[in-house]
Amino acid sequence: MKNKLKLLFIVVVFTFCGTAKGEIIPTYSVDSITIKNLDKLIDENTIVFIELDDVLVMPKSKMFYYGDNPYRLFIYELFSLSKTNPQYLNLIVKWYQMRKLMLVEEGWKNFIENLKKRKVPVYALCTMPIQIKNIEPKRLSELKELGISFTEKINDKDIIEIEKKEDHTSLFYHGIIFTGASAKANVLLNFIKVANISPKKIVVFGNSQAELQAIESNFYRFRINFYSILYLGARKFVDIPDPNVIRLQQQMLFDQEKWLEDEEAEALLKRTVEQKDLPEVKEERK
Repeated sequence: MKNKLKLLFIVVVFTFCGTAKGEIIPTYSVDSITIKNLDKLIDENTIVFIELDDVLVMPKSKMFYYGDNPYRLFIYELFSLSKTNPQYLNLIVKWYQMRKLMLVEEGWKNFIENLKKRKVPVYALCTMPIQIKNIEPKRLSELKELGISFTEKINDKDIIEIEKKEDHTSLFYHGIIFTGASAKANVLLNFIKVANISPKKIVVFGNSQAELQAIESNFYRFRINFYSILYLGARKFVDIPDPNVIRLQQQMLFDQEKWLEDEEAEALLKRTVEQKDLPEVKEERK
């Protein structure tokens, strides 16, 4: 039995060593056997990067669920429209100000806190569709409301400018790396350079295989063991949203610049229907 366990551990180690050469490991949960085996290889010489959106957190509204959902890319569609009509940018800003988030899975809390207790630096990656002034404190506050905090400093600094591109700044802010207008792969490489650190291992959790491959390619010439995790947990949320609720949410955003979460929109829709069904009150004739 001991020999079998020893053989299993050797297989796991070689699997993840293969990851450093470009293999990307998929998983649907941070509580999976895949992540538990990876965790055995993480030590103080490791840096862990976790993508924020659709990996750690996601919008609460079913409008942004996966599955057979034609509405999921609504905000990115607004961004596309904004290229010909800048007024749509304001709607995106309003949405970011008012929307609510949820953890993709509760296990993230324990995973991140366990890394921090072991003195393993763990940072977030945040890519915004547009540059929004003072969005950094907002996103930090959203995470803290969910009970999440990352390693807030590097080299005793909690804010570091990483690079500037197209008047946009890539920034390290209290443990969150905002990529600005640059590709994640370039920002991570420049972050390592600016911070002047030399990790022996890097773990990246992302939801795009192409981006994970690009990040690995940027680090290929360095003597770093690389572990890329394609995290697919958000894809488990597949409830089909009610088109009537979606229509009301979008109408409120367009007409009143106000975002309603599902519960609010459903309640308003119900009241509207009930009022339409009420009998009309006729005035009495004198």
